Amino acid sequence: MVDIFNEVKDVEETMENANQASYASLSTLRIVSKVLGGVLHHSEGLSPDDLEAYSKKMLGHIGEQTTALYQKLEMPPENFVLASITGSVAQVVSDHYRRVGSKALDMKWADVLAEASNLDGVWKEHRTGNHESPDLRRSMAMMEALAPVISAHTRFDYWQTDTRAFMEHVSSVIWHAVDESMAHNRVAQHMSVNEQEMLRANLLRRAGELYADSWDSQARSVLAEYKEAPADQRRAWTVEGYPLTEVDARFQSQYHMLEEALNVSLTVHSGIEASDDQNSGPTLN
Repeated sequence: MVDIFNEVKDVEETMENANQASYASLSTLRIVSKVLGGVLHHSEGLSPDDLEAYSKKMLGHIGEQTTALYQKLEMPPENFVLASITGSVAQVVSDHYRRVGSKALDMKWADVLAEASNLDGVWKEHRTGNHESPDLRRSMAMMEALAPVISAHTRFDYWQTDTRAFMEHVSSVIWHAVDESMAHNRVAQHMSVNEQEMLRANLLRRAGELYADSWDSQARSVLAEYKEAPADQRRAWTVEGYPLTEVDARFQSQYHMLEEALNVSLTVHSGIEASDDQNSGPTLN
């Protein structure tokens, strides 16, 4: 009888280990797929050996930047945190590679993202040892949200050369848009804290992507305007930076549509009217 119980215990332990390995493998698959997708985006004329070499180089760069960022942030020594940082770095390196090619492997993302972690307001108590902390989750989500915008900034900076001021502006715009969504969403108010933070994190990431797209969408017209502008105006822009008013407006417009889609979806699936403004979004009738 004892042998049977021991066998059952061994089977349960084996299943638990297999389940843990499965979850860990999901993170690995995500990272490797990002690398392969990024390299394939610039694969024309490359041999299979070249593709393998670039993939290994990108994986090495991701590993170096992850380690450096982990050390700079002084985050708690937990697998959850390291996996989140690795996934974030893999995402941004891969996306940047798609945009600019192999030059993306020269960028020190650890320095840029560590600078973002020192922003006031949003990033709070991210050195806590509790990986369930909402502040830690928000910090990780904001890092991922800012990453595509920082990538867009490296391609064309609108003469916004004060990187810290630029990141503070963008993080404020993104954060307040999402915070307003959460504060006025009736369905979110009925969610558990964990579910609220999951929704907030996803909104932050999508908001970051939308802001980066808004940034890119204006670049060509701004450059054309710059070429046609008087010398004094061009000089003022290069010194003070081109105003981000239109970029912000485009982002707000796109984010509002995202918010409306979210409200409709939450209303359908919960039976609760999501928006506290009955006239602000589309109806289901």
